[in-house]
Amino acid sequence: MSTQPISPAPYVLATGAAAVRRLHVLHDVYAPAGRRVLLQAGLKEGMRVADFGCGVGAVTRMLAEMVGPAGHVTGVDINRAQLAEASTFCEQNGLKNTTFVEASAYNTRLPKNSFDLVYCRFLLLHLQNPAECLREMRDVLKRAAGRPGHIFSLGHRLHTSTDADLLRRLVDAVHEATQQ
Repeated sequence: MSTQPISPAPYVLATGAAAVRRLHVLHDVYAPAGRRVLLQAGLKEGMRVADFGCGVGAVTRMLAEMVGPAGHVTGVDINRAQLAEASTFCEQNGLKNTTFVEASAYNTRLPKNSFDLVYCRFLLLHLQNPAECLREMRDVLKRAAGRPGHIFSLGHRLHTSTDADLLRRLVDAVHEATQQ
């Protein structure tokens, strides 16, 4: 496990209010497949979910609707403006089962062994050390009968040969994090 703090890489895309339209369009594209995969994996009402890299809250809202009022979703993002948008968005949609935490994906300070499912979409592509994030995701998952909960990272399909190195790094990070 890394003992050095990991500083975030510069994020070149718009954030906060300037990112809302773009991120909601992306959500509209990816949500149907994401919802199907989550249901197939067993996401159900009453579950506790962590949404790493929650951005402006589009996925957080979807997850909160899926787990219903008996469940809870905690959105995590390092960007305060993103979290403000996410909180407002969920409130405007009448959701009372969401909370938001300003934190690094490497060290969320979320309680260990406390979530039924941990989700991220596009986050790992933006991190300098995806394995460190995956370890944090693993650590906050509940352990039941010796088996971990679920980690989902969707939306990382890469389309160009210039992304081959990034894909290799992502696969290596997943392998490294699950072997420890």
